[in-house]
Amino acid sequence: MRKTLASFDLFPFLGILMCLLACLLLIMITMVAMSVGPCITEIWVVEGNSTKMPTMVEWNGTEIVIYPEKTIVPANIALENLDEEGGTNDSAFGELLVEVKESGDERYIYFAVRPSGFHNFTDVLAYVKNYGVSVGYEPVEQNRPLGYAEE
Repeated sequence: MRKTLASFDLFPFLGILMCLLACLLLIMITMVAMSVGPCITEIWVVEGNSTKMPTMVEWNGTEIVIYPEKTIVPANIALENLDEEGGTNDSAFGELLVEVKESGDERYIYFAVRPSGFHNFTDVLAYVKNYGVSVGYEPVEQNRPLGYAEE
């Protein structure tokens, strides 16, 4: 009489295990995609402990948006007379430049530059620097909403 050994085939178990891992991976990727989705708002937080306080300005190539009021100024009006030595204008952006310049080393203008404004941002930057105002800038995705918060 011959003894037969019972054998187990592990391939069905491994197949079930691989399907389970694939489902868990799909759930994890979905959760990450939902948390980083296009509806996320980029928020600028202004902290009061720095030596200079930024004034946030958005540039998209055709207009300037001044935060936190979200005042919109068309580019041709905002940049009018800025190329002249010390020249400014009566727009909200011109008034902002005067305020920031008069504050000395206490404030500066921080630009959020949209991709649609890359082609002419160097001109805007030159105008503002020529006026004698400190400037910072950062690229921002074209359709990403922006927010502003003070601490």
